[in-house]
Amino acid sequence: MLFEFFDDLNWLAVIVATLAYFALGSVWYTDALFGKQWRAATGREMGEGGRPEPAAIVVNLIGWFVVALALALIARGIGAETFVDGLVLGLVASIGFVGTNRIVTGMYEGRNAALMRINAPYTILGYVVMGVILAMWN
Repeated sequence: MLFEFFDDLNWLAVIVATLAYFALGSVWYTDALFGKQWRAATGREMGEGGRPEPAAIVVNLIGWFVVALALALIARGIGAETFVDGLVLGLVASIGFVGTNRIVTGMYEGRNAALMRINAPYTILGYVVMGVILAMWN
């Protein structure tokens, strides 16, 4: 039954949602927003020219595609078709799955609170943007 949902997916919406999350990250982690704070919190530097390594970009795109695909399947399964449906889907998925996972593992691993304050809103906003795109473009 689940495989039937793959036939009915709007693959263009999945790709657009993927690119939207990627674009959000491209802005979010610039020095104009949170790039300097992120680097300070992680102790990392960017590659040559202030850009991430190409492998990181590829993994990023693949990761957001997988997330968009999963959200598209959930949106299709629950019948999400409106802006509010997508908003709620994005909030529930980001806070319910990602947020709780990061908080629980962060407690055990002693994660940097500054880093969590930078990444958490990005994750929530990214999932909401993807949820809205996928629900409305169903």
